[in-house]
Amino acid sequence: MATFGFYADANLTNAYDAYNPISLTFNVASAGDKKTVEIWLGSTDTQYKLVPLPPATTIQLSVVDLDPAQHNWNAQNGPWWKIVQDLSQESTTNPLTPLTVGSQVLGGVNNAFHFYLILYEPQQNPGYYTDWVLTTNDVQVVPI
Repeated sequence: MATFGFYADANLTNAYDAYNPISLTFNVASAGDKKTVEIWLGSTDTQYKLVPLPPATTIQLSVVDLDPAQHNWNAQNGPWWKIVQDLSQESTTNPLTPLTVGSQVLGGVNNAFHFYLILYEPQQNPGYYTDWVLTTNDVQVVPI
């Protein structure tokens, strides 16, 4: 059975997971600091595809905040995230808005879904760790 996941490279060889998380350091002395991470969602196995579980009809990417009470979120100062397919969409994409991938992601390196995760972490205390999880809605891997 194919495994779909998030990858740091277009060849789908460097998976992001519990052993290789996305780890970023922010300059908290400078309000408005942000980091952009280029990511691919896919599988090297061309015999399978990723589809949403019914009743959903599309795959959605979003970020879950594991400890929102600690992050002092507000609309002006964040912290927040954006997920975009193209960096030109950053200014027109609302924070905390899931990205629609489509109805499927086909297996195979050339079929991986490419996107950018932009994290804004202004005005947080030094040494504070924010635990956010990049995720999809409920999906399943099925044969093509």
